[in-house]
Amino acid sequence: MKRVHPQDRTRLEQMIKAALRSSERYRTEFRVAHRNGGVRWLAGLGRCVARPEPDPSMLMGVIVDITDRVTMLDELARQRTRLERISRLETLTELSASLAHELNQPLAMILTNAEAAQALLAKTPPDLSEMKEILADIVTADRRAADVIQHLRGLLDRGEPQYEALMLNDAVREVVALIGNQIDDQEVTVDLDLEQELPSVQADRILIEQVLLNLLQNACEAVANNPPGEGRVSIVTRASSDEVLVEITDNGCGLSDPDRIFDAFYSTKPRGLGMGLVIVRSVVESHGGRVRAETMPNGGTTVHFSLPRGAAES
Repeated sequence: MKRVHPQDRTRLEQMIKAALRSSERYRTEFRVAHRNGGVRWLAGLGRCVARPEPDPSMLMGVIVDITDRVTMLDELARQRTRLERISRLETLTELSASLAHELNQPLAMILTNAEAAQALLAKTPPDLSEMKEILADIVTADRRAADVIQHLRGLLDRGEPQYEALMLNDAVREVVALIGNQIDDQEVTVDLDLEQELPSVQADRILIEQVLLNLLQNACEAVANNPPGEGRVSIVTRASSDEVLVEITDNGCGLSDPDRIFDAFYSTKPRGLGMGLVIVRSVVESHGGRVRAETMPNGGTTVHFSLPRGAAES
């Protein structure tokens, strides 16, 4: 016990005491200080066995060194984090024109109102009531710009997932608003069919919004070759007994091989890296969900993904 890592020692001692009072099996993982100064991970499995008095019980089991496995899992987690960051950077590159427009609007409003305020101040006496309205407009525009920048920082600077009760309908509306100008420029009609009273899910908001953003952008690109004004994308949310479901459907040309689109480095885009949907699958599955794609009988593609309902609703 002296070699057990200080952060694991109390937990291990409590588990041993509980195991000695019970005949149930125990399983635990903990760290110990190695002779070379490093730290090793151990897994313990066993149970309490009865003995004659005065020592009525003892633990019997096995301890296995799992340091290599833990190191491998940590490396896989770091690799997934790096891939998620690459995907975010790729997404932001594709979003640059739309995001520039989102920032230009409030900045242009601030400039226009500031120039108007300068003109009013030059008058004698200045119109203070109109000045108050101008300043209120400037504050509103500034907050809008700050919201856009904050959302970008959230997409870029992401550390460990932060799980919280998330309403998927709110996430869908946020993403549609984020690329609203891009949707308008591409003349795509986006229809929302969001179930009311949809239960929440336990999820990282930024990661799920990234999933929605990736899928919505893919759907908009899939209808790019449709005649002007005939590109349509629908987003549907539904709830089952244990899951919340999202379906994103486009009326594009469909997929020749929908089973492959989640494979690494497989892309239907001329310059695509083939990593966007890999990240989508990784994020959804890390939340305990599922994702799949299918080509519709009348053309177009539907991507379905589901997440477990939040604890309060399950």
